[in-house]
Amino acid sequence: MNNTVRVLFFSLLSFSAHAQAGHGHNDCYKTLSRDESAILAQEHLDDSIAAHNVPAFKVVNTAFDAMPAGMVNDMQLRATGDHVVGSFSGLVNASHYLVLISTQEDLAAWPVNGIYYRPGELLGNGIVLTDDRATAFVAEGLTPGLQYYITVFAANSNSATGMLYNTSPAYKGKLVMKATAGLNYYFGNLHSHSSYSDGNKDTPALIPADDYDFAHTSLCMDFLGISEHNHFSATNNPGMHLADYQLGINQANQYTTDHPGFLALYGMEWGVINNGGHLLIYGVDSLVGWDSVGGNPNYDIFVGQYDYIGLNGIFRTINRFAHNKAFASFAHPSNTDYDSLRYIALDTAADNALVGSAVESGPAFSTDTTYSDDPNSMSYLSYFRAMLAKGYHIGPFVDHDNHYLTFGHATKARLAVLAPSLDKDDFFDAMRAMHFYATELCDTKIDLDVSGQMMGSIFTHHGAPAISIAVSNNTYPGTPDITIYKGIPGSGNNAVAIANNTGATYSYTDNALANDSTAYYYADIVMNGKRSITAPVWYTRQDTVAAVNTVPNLLLNSVSIKGNPVQDGILHLIVHAAQGQRLNLAISDIAGHVLKHEETGVVAGDNDTDMNMAGFAPGTYIVTIHFGDENISRVIVKQ
Repeated sequence: MNNTVRVLFFSLLSFSAHAQAGHGHNDCYKTLSRDESAILAQEHLDDSIAAHNVPAFKVVNTAFDAMPAGMVNDMQLRATGDHVVGSFSGLVNASHYLVLISTQEDLAAWPVNGIYYRPGELLGNGIVLTDDRATAFVAEGLTPGLQYYITVFAANSNSATGMLYNTSPAYKGKLVMKATAGLNYYFGNLHSHSSYSDGNKDTPALIPADDYDFAHTSLCMDFLGISEHNHFSATNNPGMHLADYQLGINQANQYTTDHPGFLALYGMEWGVINNGGHLLIYGVDSLVGWDSVGGNPNYDIFVGQYDYIGLNGIFRTINRFAHNKAFASFAHPSNTDYDSLRYIALDTAADNALVGSAVESGPAFSTDTTYSDDPNSMSYLSYFRAMLAKGYHIGPFVDHDNHYLTFGHATKARLAVLAPSLDKDDFFDAMRAMHFYATELCDTKIDLDVSGQMMGSIFTHHGAPAISIAVSNNTYPGTPDITIYKGIPGSGNNAVAIANNTGATYSYTDNALANDSTAYYYADIVMNGKRSITAPVWYTRQDTVAAVNTVPNLLLNSVSIKGNPVQDGILHLIVHAAQGQRLNLAISDIAGHVLKHEETGVVAGDNDTDMNMAGFAPGTYIVTIHFGDENISRVIVKQ
């Protein structure tokens, strides 16, 4: 592990006394007090110090010269694009793991005691992916359609030899890379304005459809969300009218239909800047507001101007549109925004409605169209970190907040979303699941995996969390500097850096997380001088959770059911045998009474085995396969 210290320098000049410098109306302009500016500067300084205070790796204790024992029975393999991330739990008396990949099942070589193998080295027919303490790994540059084998050897560094390998593999699995990736990377922005509120200041005759068209010509721009101010103050400053909201939605939908490969969205920026706070809202296809124009309500749904957490407040209103997959994010947040949400107990309704918080925003009034007007770097990161510490489940946004005809052209900073397609439902699913990250350099592709789950996931798993990160940028190549942060939700303490490494991939296992504890992990990455922040993964360690290999261990016996419930009277089994042998198969009722018994022969590898259940009454049964001294049972349902 490279423990290179990464010190981030922050200029206090970057923390303007204005939350949105240059805004010309009190709904877009907020002056921070001297105390607020000092607090903000101190928070950024604290964040920079946290970035390089990386603790020592917690070593797993092993007995001296003890041979590592056990088999991997919870391998998690997940393929994305041309790479695979893998993770597993540690074994008894193992401090290190040698992981290899090969296109051949037989490695024709075994590790030699006392040797540390470097990534990229050849060992027989295999290529070394990693030989260190991490129970996670990344394999890159894989070919679609090709079959690969992953092999894991366990080792003990507490040995007279310096490294004692168990030359019997703890895991061997095979996978075929799919021709198409399960997830794609999409880059864009969800914070912008059209002439319907206070945007298009230089081109007031244009409408949202024109803005989508302009954004579509931008580099690295797969989607644009126009989030109009939800109320009327003055014409174009902001000048939202109720009738225009539906016009904007219709134009977004039509543009998406007419332009495959680009997603146009229309939503609102709700709230006022002073004594309130702005929220980006999508999936609520009715204008939510409080004001009147010409004596008529300028809204479809009434919510009080400053009502965020009330019973009829904006967060609960958003949650009433769960069927539309509605979501919200904090826009250029200040510490006292949203009914001082930062300083009160976690609000469940707010947590359910929110998916993100801007860590970078603007420049809101830029007129640049050469991708050279970047916002202040991560100027809202401290609020994001504070809300994670409070217990909120949110990911990081990059917001452009366009008010001129610059959509996508002012900066290369982007919100990046991982989704199966640009279909609106897929996109909203990805946003609700927080499968996204903020990057200052478009085309930066990041895959954060914790024990088989991707960024944004909230889950329970057994064993120490195994973390893998892969970073690439084909348009702007560079060497990433990766820092992993860990925080305890609800603790009130900001996440701290626990590991750092320079390179395109990095794997790390957090052995310090105790059983029955929860932590969140995210990556802060610098490449070519530009930062990227991922959505976290929230991991609860529960060692009693059952272990399952997502890709079977070819060295172990296993059984899976094809079609459960059984519908055609035939129980279809896939039996994987570590070696050729005779097997006993039995079907029992739930009381354990054997109702059917068969014997069959299998070869090493996968075997299709059927059992006739035509005479069985509908109900629940247990099928048991006897591999010598080992019994594997599965619950089945007969319809």
